[in-house]
Amino acid sequence: LLIEGRDYHSEWLKVLPDGKSAWCWIAAYDVELPLPINELPILWEPELLDGTISGWAYYDMNDNGVRDEGDDGFCEAKITLKPGACPGSGEGRVAWSNADGYYVFHEVEPGNYCVLRSPAQTFLNPAYHNVTVQSGMHKSNVNFRKVLH
Repeated sequence: LLIEGRDYHSEWLKVLPDGKSAWCWIAAYDVELPLPINELPILWEPELLDGTISGWAYYDMNDNGVRDEGDDGFCEAKITLKPGACPGSGEGRVAWSNADGYYVFHEVEPGNYCVLRSPAQTFLNPAYHNVTVQSGMHKSNVNFRKVLH
């Protein structure tokens, strides 16, 4: 059995005696490798797919921290997406919530991000969210709420 490479779902590729490749699963406790895994030659790299990050800015009418039916959307909330853990780095990308309070960032590459509300909108909580996007992931309910009282 010759291990050729691994994709991001921990699927290993092996070479069969007839020279064809096939997927196989290898548990770390079943196999001892003569060299560190990061030194194995990778013959195939999977394509990483962009994802999305979306959520709502809303009035939390019953102060339960959950967007319920009856919680109205907050229009024109300025939401910023920055690479890295919060507070993030660089200027980032901006999305504005629509009339229903919904916002979305499309074409988000896999990685770690900070999603934060405008510093001028201190009435929206929390101030930020740390979000990790994996290949093709659609991360939803990254919400910001305003409590009415």
